[in-house]
This record gives sequence, structure tokens and C-alpha cells, in this order.
Amino acid sequence: MIRKHVYLHNNERCSLDLTDRQALERRKKRVRRVLDLLIRSGKGSK
Repeated sequence: MIRKHVYLHNNERCSLDLTDRQALERRKKRVRRVLDLLIRSGKGSK
């Protein structure tokens, strides 16, 4: 029973880790897009 509980807990941790990674990737993409827009607008104003 204890082993099963630990196994389930580990599975939950793994799934949470995966979702966190996906969220990080999305944040990175968002930041890149914002930076690109800022650079483009900066070049346009200059």
C-alpha cells in the first residue's frame, strides 16, 4: 500500500513538472514576441 501511494505521488509530481515546463516554454515565447515587437517599434521610430 505504501509503495502504491508513493508511486501515485511520483506520477503526480511528474505530470506537474511537465505542465510547469510547458508553462515556462509559453512564457519564453511570449517574452520573445514582446521583445521582437519592442525592437521592431524601436527601429521604426528611429
